[in-house]
Amino acid sequence: MVRAHVAWMAMAIGLVVSGTAGASVTLVEDGQARAVIACGTDADRPAADEFADVVERITGSALPVVNPADAQGPRVLVGAAAEAAFAPEEIAGLSFDGYRIRAGGDVLAIAGRTPAGTMNGVCGFLQDHLGVRWFMPSELFEVLPQTRTMAFDDCDEVEEPSFDCRLFSGLDGEHQEAWGRHNRLSGRSWDVPFVAGFRHYLFALFRPSKFLETAPEIYPVMGGERVRPTTDAPPVPGWQPCTANPRTVEIAIQEINRYFDEHPSAHSYSVGINDTNTWCECELCTALDVPHEFRGRQCHSDRYYTFVNAVARGVRETHPDRFIACFAYAGVEPPPLTIDELEPNVFVSITQDTSQYFDPSYRAQDYDFWRQWQAKCAQMGKYDYSGLGALAPRYYPRLLAEDLRHSERIGLVAMHTEAYPYWSNCGPMVYLQARMLWDVTLDEDHLLGEFFDKLYGPAAPAMQAFYDDLECAWMTPREGRWFAGRRSAAQQCEIYTLDGLARLEHHLLDAARLAPEGVIADRVAYIRKCFRYPALFIRGWLTAKRLTSATDPAAAERDLGVLLSVSRNHDRFLQQSILEDDLSTSWYDTHAGRLDSQSQWRSMIESGLMAGIQAVGVSSRGPVLDGLIDELSRRDPDSTLVLSLRAQRGDFDDLPNLLANPGFEETGEGDNPSGPEWQATDAPPGWSVWRQAPGVGRIWRDTEVVHSGERSGALTGGECMCYIARAPVTPGRSYVGWAYIRALNAGPRRRTTFEIRWNDAQGAWHAAGAQVASEVWTLGEWSRVTAAAKAPDGAASAVVLVFAYDIGDDETAWFDDVFLAEVPE
Repeated sequence: MVRAHVAWMAMAIGLVVSGTAGASVTLVEDGQARAVIACGTDADRPAADEFADVVERITGSALPVVNPADAQGPRVLVGAAAEAAFAPEEIAGLSFDGYRIRAGGDVLAIAGRTPAGTMNGVCGFLQDHLGVRWFMPSELFEVLPQTRTMAFDDCDEVEEPSFDCRLFSGLDGEHQEAWGRHNRLSGRSWDVPFVAGFRHYLFALFRPSKFLETAPEIYPVMGGERVRPTTDAPPVPGWQPCTANPRTVEIAIQEINRYFDEHPSAHSYSVGINDTNTWCECELCTALDVPHEFRGRQCHSDRYYTFVNAVARGVRETHPDRFIACFAYAGVEPPPLTIDELEPNVFVSITQDTSQYFDPSYRAQDYDFWRQWQAKCAQMGKYDYSGLGALAPRYYPRLLAEDLRHSERIGLVAMHTEAYPYWSNCGPMVYLQARMLWDVTLDEDHLLGEFFDKLYGPAAPAMQAFYDDLECAWMTPREGRWFAGRRSAAQQCEIYTLDGLARLEHHLLDAARLAPEGVIADRVAYIRKCFRYPALFIRGWLTAKRLTSATDPAAAERDLGVLLSVSRNHDRFLQQSILEDDLSTSWYDTHAGRLDSQSQWRSMIESGLMAGIQAVGVSSRGPVLDGLIDELSRRDPDSTLVLSLRAQRGDFDDLPNLLANPGFEETGEGDNPSGPEWQATDAPPGWSVWRQAPGVGRIWRDTEVVHSGERSGALTGGECMCYIARAPVTPGRSYVGWAYIRALNAGPRRRTTFEIRWNDAQGAWHAAGAQVASEVWTLGEWSRVTAAAKAPDGAASAVVLVFAYDIGDDETAWFDDVFLAEVPE
């Protein structure tokens, strides 16, 4: 494995701010260019231009970029132009993106074995020896030292990364891509070692447009029939190929060998599973399964890695130096039980969530998992999730630094993270991660201290206190859970307190007071602006939750005022903090965080408002609710919040119900809607059911606990279960619905909800951003749980679901009188 290594053969490079005595290479003297940059190939030109641009911004003097033949006197040789400065084996022996730097005799030479290595050399030189810092992806957060003279002493340096592949996803757009390049992250080309192993790809390997007619047997058998995919796009609903069929293996070997023949510089090829845990049900495939579960999912590791091994053996016969790459994910996350060892040309990346390592037992389990895997596979990497689309900050730089050192120590060769950074929330951590992926020996406290000192000057202590408090909140003792917070607003918000939130805002106010006018003040102002929405998100959740158990009318009235302010400012803060943020990834522009978390948040705000109204001693049909509806209607009369509150008031009770059998009164069989993994078993007419863990939990109808009539729908035990109904809708029209729900407990995991989602005309899930969910908070009695939404373009039907999450084996949630109606125009 490649490791970072620096060998100094003379004095370290030094930036000379005045005079050139004793310097070997002078680039700029007293504001005048004394050198040229030599670049002989198009592939190296971006690196040469990068060097020229930064030197000009530091010194005010432009170094011309010329052909090597025209370079005389002091000169910087970049890439292939530097071959005269190095012996051939010095460059050929470098890793893919390592580099060498040599200064002496009026020449500064920077070169890698590949253009990526040369670019790393330029950025590394600018960063490590000129003091340039690209802290976040904007000129506002760059630090470039200013000098009129730049000269260097003799040196000889070789630099190689701690990990062969250092990949971030979620860096989109010119500025973010430049930030990744500046901090020596890997590109996405399959020439990069092991990078192919970080993507779903079986759908692309077995393209239906190429193979469906000539080799239909490579596609899975599901429900007793052979699947015939209609598109080459990632499959929705998903499928995996029939991996046990010899023809599937044969085609895979042929296609991969052809790819390597056509792309001689490619390092590896992905056979990563499609993004689903739906597998072929034929006898060949199921015979290879060893039935067991991991993290609540059925596992198919033995069939899949049998396929991977067979493909790897076939490819190795003609391309022995190439790798077959994949990631251990979903149903193939644990190592196979019947395979002692994977082929030596197999690379596996394990999907893990470092953010949860605040829980020592969770971390110990993950590290034991590495030992299990490394007993079977020689080349391994890690696929991490640092972003997860969180709106509340996920900030844990020291946990991350500790794990990066552990990853390097156990011999991992490649690292990937789904970063999707919301930069104001986690910028220092993302910067630290990029730097330590290149050099894991760097000290995290030094990196963080440099981040704050260089960016914020006299405001650094206040800014560091802000981020230290974010880290302390993340380290709140609790149970570590896979993907925690990804779909839970509660898990995002409830590590904070309202007092702690006030301290965070106070730190930012202190920083604004301490920041001198100019660039430092602008940086602080940016962080303050972008924190407005996370603060609103957290404050709204915590205040609404407090209201759900409020007993003091005066306190409830104050909290109602807070929630009204939260509702009033929501859209404006969202616009200012996220949609107008030029730094953060466009993923947030589209989704504004995980959509289900937003839905839960809206549900909590509505629940808090209703609980507050009751706590101040008025009826749900009284003047307080009327006044609230009137105020919100003046701002946005068509908002889902207004419609949901009007539903609580009873405004829509006389509308026709679009759902069949809403009270679960009808018995027998028939008219069960169909969908992915929906089942008619245990479902009454008009409904289907779904279980996350097949066979776990009881789905039944109760005749003792009912809201009206003779029956209710009941769910007992189970990790996640629901009843499902469907009704036709018209795009652009608003719909309101509710369910009467009785539940005994509630919490971050133990949730009971009423949800509205959407299907298109083909019955596929549609427009996740328009789905809504409301949660029950009044416990031990029947309560009306409402939700409202506008049918999005392309929607053909609304899917109504009543869910129970993590209900104990001895507990039941009941549902009755479920309702959905179209709101009149």
